[in-house]
Amino acid sequence: KYAIGDYIIGFTYRGVHLGHLDQVEARQDDIQDEYNTDTLKDKNVEDNLEVETNQKNNNETKSSALASAVLSREFFFFAVHKSAVLVALQFFVLTLESRLSGSNARAMNILFNSTGAFLGIFITGPIIGPRMDRDGAVTIFRWASGLVIFQLVLLMLSELFDFPILADIPSYLVWSAARITFFATFFALVVKIWGHAIFGTIVGLLSLIAAGVSISSSIPLSILAFEVKSGKAYGAGGIACVLLCTHFL
Repeated sequence: KYAIGDYIIGFTYRGVHLGHLDQVEARQDDIQDEYNTDTLKDKNVEDNLEVETNQKNNNETKSSALASAVLSREFFFFAVHKSAVLVALQFFVLTLESRLSGSNARAMNILFNSTGAFLGIFITGPIIGPRMDRDGAVTIFRWASGLVIFQLVLLMLSELFDFPILADIPSYLVWSAARITFFATFFALVVKIWGHAIFGTIVGLLSLIAAGVSISSSIPLSILAFEVKSGKAYGAGGIACVLLCTHFL
């Protein structure tokens, strides 16, 4: 009788003890989970703070680099040179209509536009890219500037000596090649000088300055070209002088 009672008591105690142990283990697991969760939260907070700090430092570095770039000699050169190139390209198109007067005007317009498309396809990829890889962007950039100046010289000679309309065809070729080559090398040089970090901002600022100069000069150049005798030659010569001054900077 006593043995059975002791067995029942012992079994009951053991069950209660085991249940208590299970509760203790479950509580320990809950505490461990809470600790892991708190640790993970703390780590996430630290990671976020580190990311914010790095981002702030990067922004400060970019701002400092941008300020240094804008105040540099290279930025001034690019601003003046790109503005002069855009004005030169625009001046050529501005005077194109008056030079294409006559019975062959439509055919020459088609030839001009076709020439630009042809050179864009068959020069930009096969020639300009490999040449920049071999000779460097600076060398090809100077070639592009030289093409723009040469196009202005052809325009000036055409105006001074009253070339026939077919004699303007070489200037179409030079204008198209100059435009394509200049913009290809311009973007390559911006990356080469200032890197990728502020590339977009630098290109945007330079384009904004050049566009402002080009737009503001369109009316005076139109008056010069169409209201002054030999005005096209004077305009082309003046723009060419500006390009020559910045060509060797």
